[in-house]
Amino acid sequence: MDLDLNFLAGLSCGLCLGLSYFAMKRYAFAAPEVTKAVIKPNIKFTSRSEYKMVLVVRNDLNMTKGKIMSQCCHAAVGAFQEIQANSPRSLRKWQSTGQAKVAVKSNSLDELNKIAEEAFKLGIVTFKVTDDGNTQVDPDTLTCLGVGPAPKDIPQQSQEPKTYAKLK
Repeated sequence: MDLDLNFLAGLSCGLCLGLSYFAMKRYAFAAPEVTKAVIKPNIKFTSRSEYKMVLVVRNDLNMTKGKIMSQCCHAAVGAFQEIQANSPRSLRKWQSTGQAKVAVKSNSLDELNKIAEEAFKLGIVTFKVTDDGNTQVDPDTLTCLGVGPAPKDIPQQSQEPKTYAKLK
């Protein structure tokens, strides 16, 4: 009889631990919703040049280096997923030319939005990263922008030379 009670107690504990682990893995360790995608490129690239991805980070938020790296990673992964879903040919070209990534600073939210707008006009996929606000910035703060991948020699169609310079 003691063996049966010990077995049942152990089985119950095992089930409880298993269910707890599953619940924690599914809910507690789930990545927070930190991104909003902005896509609908209107120009198709047929360039034979190398491709690159540009990560634009807001410098006015005074984020730590670790936070900046985290936001850039969100932007890179998000841009990758968007280009994978919307332009597999561009993705393969980028992957075959070294997967270049460049990080640049933006001095304000307005400047970041101008860059996103110019990229959209050029037909380049963009991915905006907004933070949950759990650590260093307020909730729903736009922190970073992933641009591309796109050809390095995009045609200059921008009205804002400084903005275009960041994309190029």
